[in-house]
Amino acid sequence: VGRQGPKPTRWVADCPPGQELQVDFAELGGTADMDKGERRKLFAFVCTAVHSRHCFVWPTWTCTAQDVLTGLQAAFEFFGGVFPVVIFDNAKAAVLRADPVAPALHPAVLQFQQYFGFVLDPARVRRPQDKGRVERTIRYVQGSMFAGESAMPLSQWRERAQQWSEQTAGMRLHAVTQRRPAEHFAEQEREALLPLPPTRWQWGHQGHHRVGRDGRFRLDGELYAVAGLIRENLWVRADEQTVTAWHNGEQVLRCARVGKGQTGGPPELLLSRDNAVSQRNPPPLLEQAAEHGPSVAEVARLTLGPPPWFGQVRKFKMLMELCSKYGSESVEQVCAVALSLQVHDVMRIRGRLELGPGAGVGQADIAVHAAAASPAVPPERVKPNKMAPRFSRSIDEFRRSSFAVANA
Repeated sequence: VGRQGPKPTRWVADCPPGQELQVDFAELGGTADMDKGERRKLFAFVCTAVHSRHCFVWPTWTCTAQDVLTGLQAAFEFFGGVFPVVIFDNAKAAVLRADPVAPALHPAVLQFQQYFGFVLDPARVRRPQDKGRVERTIRYVQGSMFAGESAMPLSQWRERAQQWSEQTAGMRLHAVTQRRPAEHFAEQEREALLPLPPTRWQWGHQGHHRVGRDGRFRLDGELYAVAGLIRENLWVRADEQTVTAWHNGEQVLRCARVGKGQTGGPPELLLSRDNAVSQRNPPPLLEQAAEHGPSVAEVARLTLGPPPWFGQVRKFKMLMELCSKYGSESVEQVCAVALSLQVHDVMRIRGRLELGPGAGVGQADIAVHAAAASPAVPPERVKPNKMAPRFSRSIDEFRRSSFAVANA
C-alpha cells in the first residue's frame, strides 16, 4: 500500500476588496509571564484580510470570548475600519453550539457584531480549508514573529506584534498576490471597509446569576440587590461602569458598578423604608416617625442615636407599635410631655400610655413639672393611687438634706 499524501483541496477565489476577514487562534509556545512570574503558554489571535493578505496579530494568554472581542476590536482599529464578514472556527469562545445553518453564538459576540455592524460566519466543523488564508498566516507567525524570542510582558508582546504586522509581514512580497500586503491593502481595501463606531466597545461579563435569600446576587465579589426575585435566575451583563440584569427578557436592574464586598443597586431600593434597618439608614425611619407628629419624630431621632444600632431599632419599632395601638394623637401628647422633661425612654412613654385616657393623659405631668419649676410654691401632693410617673416628679421628693442624714 502506497503512502497516502495530503488530500487535494479546491482553489477558492479571493473575495472583493474589504469584504472578508479570517481570524483564528494560534499557539505560539511556552514563555515566561513577566506579570505573574511564571511560565505560561502564549497564544495569538491572528486576523488576515482575504483579498490583500494583510495580517494583524494580537498576543494573549487565554482564548476566551473576551480575548476574541478585544482582539477583533484591536484588529478593526489596526485596519482602520470594519470588515462586513468575519470567518472564525467553532471555538467555544464564540460559538456555543455548532451548526452548519444556524449556529448559536455567544451572547457577547452577538452584541459585539450588532455594535460594529458585521456578520460572524463560523466555518464548518473540522474544515480548516474554509479559512485557509489565516491558516497559512498562522505558520508564518509561528516561525517569524515568535520563534526563539525571550520573555517579555504581554503589553510589549502586543507592541512587538503590531510592529511586526506593519513592517515585516506587511512589507514582504506575498507569493500568491506578488504584492506587498500593506500597500495592497492601502490601495484597494481600506476605503471599502465599514466605518468604526464613534466610541470603543467595552467588554462586559455575560452569564446567569442566582438571587440569594437576601435578595442579592454575587458578581466577581460584588453584590447587587434586586426586588422580589429571591432564588430566581437572572441574565447579567456587566461592563467596566454598569451592571444590567434581565429576568425572563425583562430588565430588572441597571446600576453603576461598586467595589468588591460592597452592595449596589437602585437607590430607591437600597434607601427604601423596607431596607432602612438592614442598610443602617436612619432617614427613612425618621420620615416614618414624622408622619405621627413632630414630638414622635424627635423621640425617634433621639432613640436612633449612637450604636448599638439594632437595639435602638427595636425601641423604635416599639414606638411605632404604640402609635398603631393608642393612636398618633395620644402618643404625640405623651412624647411632647416627655421631651419637656428631657426624657425620651420608650419604655417610660409606654408606661404613661398604659395609664389610659381616664387619668388625663399629660395633664398631671405638666402640673407637677410646672410646680417644680417654681421654688416659691411647694409641689402639690398627689394621692398615692394617682401618683405621677417617676420621671415627672420633682427632684426635691428624692433629695435628703445632709442635716437629716446626720441626725438619722
